[in-house]
Parts: sequence; C-alpha cells; structure tokens
Amino acid sequence: MDEFLREKKRLANKEWRLLNKDRAREYDRNRSKSKDEYKKINEPHKLAARRKYNNAWRRGLIERKWECVECGSDDRVVGHHRDYSKPLEVNYLCHQCHVLVHTPTALPFGLDYIQKKYGVIQ
Repeated sequence: MDEFLREKKRLANKEWRLLNKDRAREYDRNRSKSKDEYKKINEPHKLAARRKYNNAWRRGLIERKWECVECGSDDRVVGHHRDYSKPLEVNYLCHQCHVLVHTPTALPFGLDYIQKKYGVIQ
C-alpha cells in the first residue's frame, strides 16, 4: 500500500509541474538558492572540505571507492567526512549506512560505536 501511495503522489506532482511550469521553475530556483546561501553562511568549512576533496579527485591525487566500508554494498555510495579539517580523509558509505551515521538514535548498537568510528556531525 505504501508503494501505491508514493507512486500516486509522484504522478500528482508531475502533473502539477506540467500544468504550472513557471511556478515550478521559480520554486526550484528559489529552493536551490536558499540552500546554497545557507551553506555559504553557516557551513563554509564543509564546502571548503568538499571542494578540496573534489579537486584532488579530479586531478587524480586520490582514488574514489565504490563500495561501502561497512556493509560492502555498491549501491549509492557517498563520501562521509568525519573531520572537515582533514578534507582528504573520507569514509565511503552506502546511503543506508550514511543515514545511520547521521541518525545515531536509530542504531541498535548505540551512539558510542558511531562516535568512535565515524564521528557524529549534527
């Protein structure tokens, strides 16, 4: 039933966007602007770390991993900075493991494990 409702909502959103192209475009522009402005003001250290990592990767100085270090999955692998002052030290986690790192209360093995292994960034 959940999947049915999700698909129904997706189709309704798609239909609204087709009928309201200008409003949808404006919404998307404003949404991305406010997100970028927020990050520039409140999280400049995170942006700098990502930029340094991406530049090093593009230059071939570091190699990106395509498997999760926790579960070995190769589905939707992302980089996780434990410490933004060390931009080239990145743990590669699948989406599920990355979500667990940022929501330690959902973990069955507790907050201590995550803080020791990956560090918790609020």
